[in-house]
Amino acid sequence: MIFDNHMHTIFSSDSTMKIEEVLEESKKQNLGIVLTEHLDLDFPDPDMFRLDVQNYFKTYESYRSATLGLGIEIGMNSDFLQEYTSVVNSNNFDFVIGSVHSIDGHDMSLDFFKVGSDKHALYLKYFETMEKDVKDFDCFDALGHIDYPCRYAPYEDKEIHLEVYKEYIDRIFIELLNKGKILELNTRTIADKKRYASLHKIYTRYKELGGKYVTLGSDAHGKTAIGINFKTAHEFVDSIGLKEVHFENRIMKI
Repeated sequence: MIFDNHMHTIFSSDSTMKIEEVLEESKKQNLGIVLTEHLDLDFPDPDMFRLDVQNYFKTYESYRSATLGLGIEIGMNSDFLQEYTSVVNSNNFDFVIGSVHSIDGHDMSLDFFKVGSDKHALYLKYFETMEKDVKDFDCFDALGHIDYPCRYAPYEDKEIHLEVYKEYIDRIFIELLNKGKILELNTRTIADKKRYASLHKIYTRYKELGGKYVTLGSDAHGKTAIGINFKTAHEFVDSIGLKEVHFENRIMKI
């Protein structure tokens, strides 16, 4: 069965999707599902993206099965390494995505791109932060949406070009692989031709450095986005020679 390994329901501050909608849509598409609710301890608003883990498990545990996993997406920030590690290790998550959402207190969806106007400097800061987080963190299974800045960048050319950031990307991938971690392929914008082309080079490099596996994730916050662009994503993965996997009890299922 194919799994959508990245989505958010009402337990994430930016989603209103209900579990009933997830069940309905996953059945319609014959998809396995892993919920990955947000926990971002460095988000500027302290009332947002603070996952109520106990209530999350209490509410959804009865839905848990071989085809519906309960996971989490942590917004990695080394200042909160101990807190994140404690949350992950104290709870029975099926899957943990480690993502970089904010840098130096600036969330990419809010004000990161107001800090400066130079694309190269800001993207470089993103990869420097990601490299540090990947080195410091061990409490995750897959690195989330490597192309995250492209969603919010105000530039005409939003893409991450491998040749420009190869030094950083190589070190990040090598560290990931040495730790037994893998990459997520976030399918949210993979149908865009420019995004497809730039990511294809990046994921090909992942393969060249020894990467074998990826998780597919729609990053859905509503039912119409569940499984979005999966056909394109399957073609993308196959063309590189990678294999799609999912996790259960933090163990990779091939």
